[in-house]
Amino acid sequence: MTPGKSKPAFKPKKAGASEKGKKSARPASRPRSASARSNNGNDPRLAEPVLQATSLLAAIVDSSDDAIISKTLNGIITSWNKSAERIFGYAAKEAIGKPITLIIPKDRLEEEKHIIRQLKRGKRVDHFETVRARKDGSLLNVSVTISPVKDADGRVVGASKVARDITFRKDGEKALADRMRRQRALYQLADQLHRAKSMEDIYAAGLDAILGALHCHRASILLFDESGVIRFVSWRGLSDNYRKATDGHSPWTLSDENPGVICMEDVQKAELPETLRSTIRGEGIGALAFIPLIAGGQLIGKFMSYFNEPHCFIDDEVELSLTIARQLAFAITRSRSDEALRQSEERFRNLSETLDAEVRARTLELEQRNQEVLEGANRLRELSRRMMQVQDEERRHIARELHDSAGQVLAVLGMKMGHLAEQVRPELRSPAQEILQLVQQLTQELRTMSYLLHPPLLDEIGLAAALNWYVQGVMERSKIDINLSISEDMGRLPPELELILFRLVQESLTNVHRHSGSKTASIRVTREDDHVSLEVQDRGKGISRERLTEIQMQGAGVGIQGMRERVRQFHGDMNIDSDENGTRIMAVLPVKTKAAPTVTRAAS
Repeated sequence: MTPGKSKPAFKPKKAGASEKGKKSARPASRPRSASARSNNGNDPRLAEPVLQATSLLAAIVDSSDDAIISKTLNGIITSWNKSAERIFGYAAKEAIGKPITLIIPKDRLEEEKHIIRQLKRGKRVDHFETVRARKDGSLLNVSVTISPVKDADGRVVGASKVARDITFRKDGEKALADRMRRQRALYQLADQLHRAKSMEDIYAAGLDAILGALHCHRASILLFDESGVIRFVSWRGLSDNYRKATDGHSPWTLSDENPGVICMEDVQKAELPETLRSTIRGEGIGALAFIPLIAGGQLIGKFMSYFNEPHCFIDDEVELSLTIARQLAFAITRSRSDEALRQSEERFRNLSETLDAEVRARTLELEQRNQEVLEGANRLRELSRRMMQVQDEERRHIARELHDSAGQVLAVLGMKMGHLAEQVRPELRSPAQEILQLVQQLTQELRTMSYLLHPPLLDEIGLAAALNWYVQGVMERSKIDINLSISEDMGRLPPELELILFRLVQESLTNVHRHSGSKTASIRVTREDDHVSLEVQDRGKGISRERLTEIQMQGAGVGIQGMRERVRQFHGDMNIDSDENGTRIMAVLPVKTKAAPTVTRAAS
């Protein structure tokens, strides 16, 4: 139907002709309706809305995304919209007047007969999914709804068909089904390989997966023998003559590294020796693929998939083949290793009475235990690193809570107390002032405790400012004269490195105050191109040789062990020297950015 036409191309006269001579049920003398008489009278008031409605209906049909087709009960096409042209490839002038079998595949002609029978009984056919043919001969999936068309007397004179192209949906369903089939094959392969008790079980599982996942017609597995020649070890659907003719043939040698997949999509067009091509075609093979089996970086063989007709190998199919190959190669190698292990164990049992066998077994045991010790040490270091990280985070959290929560409460209490001290009676002002001083002292101590847990200057300004503040506080509390020297242009370091250096200084000065008895100490922080150095030295009584040896062996000194662990985790080095003249701690840690020139300054 085209825009502007006032009525469809159905004609009751043609419908009557399809019933081989049956007369029309409507007499020629039947009275016409008032609207018909008015139209025959060319009443413009009624004709115009009818024409507008007809044009609108034609436009709706023509702009629909679905193919809308009308036909007679004889199956002759009487209208054909633009979507029908797009979907089926026939122009309207090519389709109208032609039988509907123009778009019905030969193996679906019985469907049309059934549909016509349903229509003649006045019944609809709803959402019937089937296959139709395009002009170029390709097939497409459609969902069809067919309704009977009746004349003014209620007689079925034709049919209207709405066809929706569902090829994309069907392709998606097929792709999903293929993916599920492949996944099922892979799961089954993994399960069968896990349960396999022999090499034959592994081969059978591999062939099942190849045939099931790749949907090929035949398959085979070939492995290199001890002489480096590839041989058939298992197959499905291949004749003895074919295997004899192609046994030993491979596109790769045993020494090839990283061989790739080789796909012959059409054997007839592939570059092959004519004798080999003739053998393959004689077996009825139209396409094949060589999939390398690689285990531990070593080529051990291949599996092959065969198709009876030329076949296009898509990327997903190749990736799936490689997945199967990896599992199959691993299982084969594992089985070989298990067999080799069984044979080795047998040999060791035969040699168990000899000293050499005992020494080898003991050596293996010691190596395993040593590995376990190393692994345990690594786990312990990792646990220590996490504990230190948690400790630093908890210090930061507690410091923030003390400063933000308790500190604010004390600040408010101080203001309230100060205000109260001004308003009380004269005899109470002195006690009120004492309470106010205690609150202020507590506020200061709380702030000091918060900053010692985690100085905010370290995050906000950097290491130099934080160390200056900390050293000044230690000097005031301990009366130790401390000289602090830092690179003038030290700049900002990575936050983790600044935190480690601050903790090293903090722990070192704590040890100086508690154990050395020294009245002086010096701290030097210098920076080179690729590292930063820290030196802390005191003039105290030093550490005894036995105690220093114990510390160096990491057998004592929890604080020093913590310092060592922090330095080790940052891939640095730490040394401790001590004698009767005092103790010196040296730490060197790597830094990624370039350093500025070093200038010495004193904090005391």
